[in-house]
Amino acid sequence: MARTDLGSRILKVDHAGEFGAISIYTGQIWIAHLRARGLLPELIEFRSHERGHRAIFAAELERRGCGDVEATRRAELADFCLASQQVWRDVRQYLQQLSLSRVWFSAIWKNNCGP
Repeated sequence: MARTDLGSRILKVDHAGEFGAISIYTGQIWIAHLRARGLLPELIEFRSHERGHRAIFAAELERRGCGDVEATRRAELADFCLASQQVWRDVRQYLQQLSLSRVWFSAIWKNNCGP
């Protein structure tokens, strides 16, 4: 295998990793809106860095003639779907914990503080 072929393959993997990282940060940002607003500026900055990395890899792949726009679109859609599923699981878990906390607090209040 030619060295340039290996380099291009490595860049493609790195580029794909940036899509995943952006999706992870996007999911964390959604959850932070509900649970940890103080983290939003930092998470948004981290996602911005990953977007910059993705652009660098995309430009280099294009320069090498290895850019695949259609595959990139499919990767973005797949990452968005995975991030959405993770966010939904996190929100559902948060709501379940909140519900259990209310039940637990109500029981303690009734047993210890009620009439």
